[in-house]
Amino acid sequence: MAIRTTPDVEGSSVVRTVRELLDNARACENTDVHAARAMAQQARVLARTLDDARGEAEALYRLASIAYTAGQSNDAFAIALDARELARNAGAPVLEVWTLNLVGLVQYDAGNFAEALESALAALDLYRLTGERVDEGNLLNTIAIIHHSLPGHVRGVARCEQGPRPCRLRRAGAAEHGRGSCSPERVPARDQPGRAGPRAQP
Repeated sequence: MAIRTTPDVEGSSVVRTVRELLDNARACENTDVHAARAMAQQARVLARTLDDARGEAEALYRLASIAYTAGQSNDAFAIALDARELARNAGAPVLEVWTLNLVGLVQYDAGNFAEALESALAALDLYRLTGERVDEGNLLNTIAIIHHSLPGHVRGVARCEQGPRPCRLRRAGAAEHGRGSCSPERVPARDQPGRAGPRAQP
Protein backbone atom coordinates (compact mmCIF):
# COMPACT_ATOMS: atom_id res chain seq x y z
CA MET A 1 0.00 0.00 0.00
CA ALA A 2 1.67 3.16 -1.17
CA ILE A 3 0.95 6.41 0.59
CA ARG A 4 0.88 9.38 -1.79
CA THR A 5 3.15 11.91 -0.15
CA THR A 6 2.62 14.90 -2.43
CA PRO A 7 0.19 15.88 -5.20
CA ASP A 8 0.91 13.84 -8.30
CA VAL A 9 2.05 16.58 -10.63
CA GLU A 10 3.23 15.56 -14.08
CA GLY A 11 6.97 15.99 -14.45
CA SER A 12 7.56 16.92 -10.82
CA SER A 13 10.92 15.59 -9.68
CA VAL A 14 10.13 16.63 -6.11
CA VAL A 15 7.30 14.10 -5.92
CA ARG A 16 9.59 11.33 -7.08
CA THR A 17 12.31 12.39 -4.67
CA VAL A 18 10.13 12.19 -1.56
CA ARG A 19 8.62 8.90 -2.68
CA GLU A 20 11.96 7.43 -3.63
CA LEU A 21 13.53 8.41 -0.31
CA LEU A 22 10.77 6.66 1.60
CA ASP A 23 10.76 3.60 -0.65
CA ASN A 24 14.53 3.28 -0.45
CA ALA A 25 14.45 3.65 3.32
CA ARG A 26 11.92 0.86 3.51
CA ALA A 27 13.93 -1.34 1.16
CA CYS A 28 17.11 -1.21 3.24
CA GLU A 29 15.52 -1.03 6.70
CA ASN A 30 16.43 -4.62 7.53
CA THR A 31 19.91 -4.55 6.01
CA ASP A 32 21.32 -1.07 6.66
CA VAL A 33 19.61 0.72 9.52
CA HIS A 34 21.88 3.76 9.34
CA ALA A 35 21.22 4.35 5.63
CA ALA A 36 17.50 3.76 6.09
CA ARG A 37 17.34 6.27 8.95
CA ALA A 38 19.27 8.88 6.97
CA MET A 39 16.91 8.58 3.99
CA ALA A 40 13.81 8.71 6.18
CA GLN A 41 15.13 11.83 7.89
CA GLN A 42 15.82 13.43 4.51
CA ALA A 43 12.30 12.57 3.40
CA ARG A 44 10.88 14.17 6.52
CA VAL A 45 12.84 17.39 6.02
CA LEU A 46 11.85 17.57 2.37
CA ALA A 47 8.20 16.86 3.12
CA ARG A 48 8.15 19.56 5.77
CA THR A 49 9.72 22.00 3.34
CA LEU A 50 6.92 21.21 0.90
CA ASP A 51 4.31 21.58 3.65
CA ASP A 52 3.43 17.95 2.97
CA ALA A 53 1.94 16.63 6.21
CA ARG A 54 1.25 13.16 4.83
CA GLY A 55 4.80 12.80 3.62
CA GLU A 56 6.16 13.94 6.95
CA ALA A 57 3.85 11.55 8.79
CA GLU A 58 5.00 8.64 6.66
CA ALA A 59 8.63 9.62 7.20
CA LEU A 60 8.01 9.66 10.96
CA TYR A 61 6.38 6.25 10.75
CA ARG A 62 9.37 4.95 8.82
CA LEU A 63 11.71 6.34 11.48
CA ALA A 64 9.65 4.61 14.16
CA SER A 65 9.75 1.36 12.22
CA ILE A 66 13.52 1.66 11.79
CA ALA A 67 13.93 2.27 15.53
CA TYR A 68 11.81 -0.81 16.22
CA THR A 69 13.93 -2.89 13.83
CA ALA A 70 17.06 -1.64 15.60
CA GLY A 71 15.69 -2.70 18.98
CA GLN A 72 15.15 0.89 20.18
CA SER A 73 11.69 0.31 21.61
CA ASN A 74 11.35 3.55 23.57
CA ASP A 75 12.22 5.65 20.53
CA ALA A 76 9.94 3.57 18.31
CA PHE A 77 7.05 4.05 20.73
CA ALA A 78 7.46 7.83 21.05
CA ILE A 79 8.01 8.43 17.33
CA ALA A 80 5.05 6.23 16.39
CA LEU A 81 2.77 8.26 18.64
CA ASP A 82 3.96 11.47 16.96
CA ALA A 83 3.46 9.88 13.54
CA ARG A 84 -0.06 8.81 14.48
CA GLU A 85 -1.01 12.34 15.52
CA LEU A 86 0.41 13.82 12.35
CA ALA A 87 -1.26 11.17 10.17
CA ARG A 88 -4.60 11.84 11.84
CA ASN A 89 -4.27 15.60 11.34
CA ALA A 90 -3.25 15.04 7.72
CA GLY A 91 -6.26 12.84 7.00
CA ALA A 92 -4.19 9.72 6.26
CA PRO A 93 -6.13 6.91 8.00
CA VAL A 94 -4.22 3.98 6.48
CA LEU A 95 -0.97 5.49 7.70
CA GLU A 96 -2.55 5.99 11.11
CA VAL A 97 -3.39 2.27 11.07
CA TRP A 98 0.29 1.48 10.47
CA THR A 99 1.33 3.62 13.42
CA LEU A 100 -1.26 2.06 15.73
CA ASN A 101 -0.09 -1.38 14.69
CA LEU A 102 3.51 -0.45 15.46
CA VAL A 103 2.55 0.95 18.87
CA GLY A 104 0.85 -2.38 19.56
CA LEU A 105 3.95 -4.31 18.56
CA VAL A 106 6.12 -2.33 20.96
CA GLN A 107 3.63 -2.90 23.75
CA TYR A 108 3.43 -6.60 22.91
CA ASP A 109 7.20 -7.00 23.00
CA ALA A 110 7.28 -5.25 26.38
CA GLY A 111 4.73 -7.69 27.78
CA ASN A 112 1.95 -5.09 27.96
CA PHE A 113 -0.53 -7.41 26.27
CA ALA A 114 -3.76 -5.65 27.31
CA GLU A 115 -2.53 -2.31 25.96
CA ALA A 116 -1.20 -4.01 22.82
CA LEU A 117 -4.62 -5.53 22.19
CA GLU A 118 -6.28 -2.13 22.53
CA SER A 119 -3.90 -0.66 19.96
CA ALA A 120 -4.42 -3.58 17.56
CA LEU A 121 -8.20 -3.38 17.86
CA ALA A 122 -8.12 0.37 17.29
CA ALA A 123 -6.01 -0.23 14.18
CA LEU A 124 -8.52 -2.78 12.87
CA ASP A 125 -11.48 -0.49 13.55
CA LEU A 126 -9.86 2.37 11.67
CA TYR A 127 -8.68 0.14 8.84
CA ARG A 128 -12.19 -1.14 8.20
CA LEU A 129 -13.45 2.43 7.98
CA THR A 130 -11.06 3.06 5.09
CA GLY A 131 -12.69 0.40 2.93
CA GLU A 132 -9.32 -1.32 2.45
CA ARG A 133 -9.10 -5.09 2.87
CA VAL A 134 -5.58 -6.04 1.75
CA ASP A 135 -4.05 -6.11 5.24
CA GLU A 136 -7.11 -7.04 7.29
CA GLY A 137 -5.92 -10.63 7.61
CA ASN A 138 -2.58 -9.46 9.00
CA LEU A 139 -4.30 -7.23 11.53
CA LEU A 140 -6.62 -10.04 12.62
CA ASN A 141 -3.64 -12.35 12.99
CA THR A 142 -1.91 -9.78 15.20
CA ILE A 143 -5.03 -9.52 17.37
CA ALA A 144 -5.24 -13.30 17.70
CA ILE A 145 -1.58 -13.60 18.76
CA ILE A 146 -1.88 -10.81 21.33
CA HIS A 147 -5.16 -12.12 22.69
CA HIS A 148 -3.66 -15.57 23.12
CA SER A 149 -0.84 -14.00 25.16
CA LEU A 150 -3.17 -12.38 27.68
CA PRO A 151 -3.21 -13.90 31.17
CA GLY A 152 -6.29 -16.03 31.72
CA HIS A 153 -7.97 -13.64 34.15
CA VAL A 154 -7.45 -10.69 31.80
CA ARG A 155 -8.55 -12.65 28.75
CA GLY A 156 -11.82 -13.28 30.52
CA VAL A 157 -12.53 -9.55 30.50
CA ALA A 158 -12.83 -9.60 26.72
CA ARG A 159 -16.36 -9.81 25.44
CA CYS A 160 -16.97 -11.18 21.97
CA GLU A 161 -19.37 -9.01 20.00
CA GLN A 162 -21.54 -10.49 17.27
CA GLY A 163 -20.78 -9.80 13.63
CA PRO A 164 -17.40 -9.37 11.94
CA ARG A 165 -15.98 -7.37 14.86
CA PRO A 166 -13.59 -9.53 16.94
CA CYS A 167 -13.37 -9.53 20.73
CA ARG A 168 -12.83 -6.08 22.20
CA LEU A 169 -11.02 -5.54 25.45
CA ARG A 170 -12.37 -2.80 27.68
CA ARG A 171 -10.50 -1.49 30.72
CA ALA A 172 -11.89 0.91 33.26
CA GLY A 173 -10.42 4.35 32.69
CA ALA A 174 -8.59 3.30 29.53
CA ALA A 175 -7.26 6.44 27.90
CA GLU A 176 -6.62 7.12 24.26
CA HIS A 177 -2.99 6.51 23.35
CA GLY A 178 -0.78 9.52 23.90
CA ARG A 179 2.44 10.38 25.62
CA GLY A 180 0.76 9.94 28.97
CA SER A 181 -0.44 6.40 28.22
CA CYS A 182 1.39 3.16 28.85
CA SER A 183 5.08 3.41 28.20
CA PRO A 184 6.70 0.32 26.71
CA GLU A 185 9.10 -0.02 29.60
CA ARG A 186 6.33 -0.46 32.19
CA VAL A 187 6.67 -4.24 32.06
CA PRO A 188 10.03 -5.88 31.30
CA ALA A 189 10.23 -7.55 27.91
CA ARG A 190 9.60 -11.25 28.19
CA ASP A 191 11.82 -13.91 26.71
CA GLN A 192 9.49 -16.00 24.59
CA PRO A 193 11.68 -18.22 22.43
CA GLY A 194 10.19 -20.11 19.55
CA ARG A 195 6.90 -18.23 19.43
CA ALA A 196 5.96 -16.21 16.41
CA GLY A 197 4.87 -12.70 17.23
CA PRO A 198 2.81 -10.17 15.32
CA ARG A 199 4.44 -8.41 12.39
CA ALA A 200 4.84 -4.77 11.48
CA GLN A 201 3.10 -3.22 8.52
CA PRO A 202 5.17 -2.48 5.41
